[in-house]
Amino acid sequence: MFKLVYKINYLKLKSIILLAAFFIIALISCYQHKDRILYINSYHKGYKPSDAITKGIIDNLPGKEYDLEVLYIDSKRQTSDEYLFEKIDSIRRFISYYKPQVLIVSDDYAVKYLVKPFYDKSDMPIVFCGVNWSADQYNLSMSHITGMLEVLPLREVLVFINMYYPGAKKLTVLSENSLSEKNNIRLLDTLYINAGFKTSYLLAEDFDNWKRMFLKANEESDIIYLTTNGAIKGWNDLEAQKFIEANIKKPLFTCDDFMMPYCVFGFTKVPIEQGIYAAETAKRILKGLSPSHIPLERNKQTETWFNPKLAQIIGFAPDSLWISNSRHVIDK
Repeated sequence: MFKLVYKINYLKLKSIILLAAFFIIALISCYQHKDRILYINSYHKGYKPSDAITKGIIDNLPGKEYDLEVLYIDSKRQTSDEYLFEKIDSIRRFISYYKPQVLIVSDDYAVKYLVKPFYDKSDMPIVFCGVNWSADQYNLSMSHITGMLEVLPLREVLVFINMYYPGAKKLTVLSENSLSEKNNIRLLDTLYINAGFKTSYLLAEDFDNWKRMFLKANEESDIIYLTTNGAIKGWNDLEAQKFIEANIKKPLFTCDDFMMPYCVFGFTKVPIEQGIYAAETAKRILKGLSPSHIPLERNKQTETWFNPKLAQIIGFAPDSLWISNSRHVIDK
């Protein structure tokens, strides 16, 4: 009897051990077979547009299904050639080690300084997003590369301006001194001309410089376009809001929602759309679809914004239906 009980217990223990071993092997196998995706962000954590893109990618490539790694170049805050050369070199070494099945990159810097010089002729599938207006200037090999361009709702906002400010002809674009903004001058100047505007461009290195440029534009222009601020050294959100409230004379507009605390109105992109697109496109490639069979796309989503406090200061009163359909900046 004792031998029989012992044998049964032994068999149970053996079965438990075998089941545990099988479970561990299955877990290891699942981990080993996760698809590897590497995402390179041109900027840094805390820069709101690229944070939204990152969220769209991470939320749609969950860790239980995909092995996703995220790296940042930090090109807005770190501008020295030495730093950026070393950063690109370290990313290339990581790519060689990690061997991603799909590479995702966001914004122009990663495309110009990483994808084009080092991976344009490779066979690694690449998905880009957030490239401003056109990728033609990079002359990419589209056999293994596809992506989504970032097209701002600028035509729509210029039509809106012409409706409410038909006499406005002098436009100042006030922004940061960065690769993307320099590209935008070349890409968008014709658009401004066709809309009837004589356009000046002021690109600031630091916050004090930006404030001086703002005062200049405030005196010399009919309307001011505030594009972005991520590369402006020493930028202070609260100080910028107070400075504008104290000095605003002309309408300020933007195409980026995070700039709305400093603007009267905006027609803005929805950055998370880019991240969702990149993640879903990566999935399609992992299922076997070639990037060459995925045409380039443009973002489609737009929101309108209204800042009641600044509008009241300059006496801007748009149509009540437009106001009710727009998102509002809440004065904190």
